[in-house]
Amino acid sequence: MWFLLRVGFRRSLEGSTRWPRLRWRHALTQVRRTPLCWTSLVLERANAKLGANLTWHDFRHTFAHRLLADERMTLTDVQMLLRHRNMDTLQAYSAARLDELVASLHRHLSRPAPAAARPAPGYAASDLHTLFPGVTL
Repeated sequence: MWFLLRVGFRRSLEGSTRWPRLRWRHALTQVRRTPLCWTSLVLERANAKLGANLTWHDFRHTFAHRLLADERMTLTDVQMLLRHRNMDTLQAYSAARLDELVASLHRHLSRPAPAAARPAPGYAASDLHTLFPGVTL
């Protein structure tokens, strides 16, 4: 049903100059003027009220980054969801964000220090000092 509403909405705007935008087709060889769909209008209104410059591609990047951060998702799952043909195109989404790096550093620093290693019974202390000079056991 949503598809019929969208097609009907687009057809009702054909020939109208209400929300025209240039759209590229066929690898940047043709330009045609078509009206935006209602989702783009919603995004334009939100950008105007927030004073932002968000695009649908920004949401796609956020979606991909969250999928890649999930331990339960495999790379091939993310590739299929994003409809990428090549695995190398996922590399753009795999860069760590600053807030995630800071959180990871805080988690690392909050862990207790590992306990000192103790030699297994039966080793002579003089032999261990010869093998590992400067290490206190």
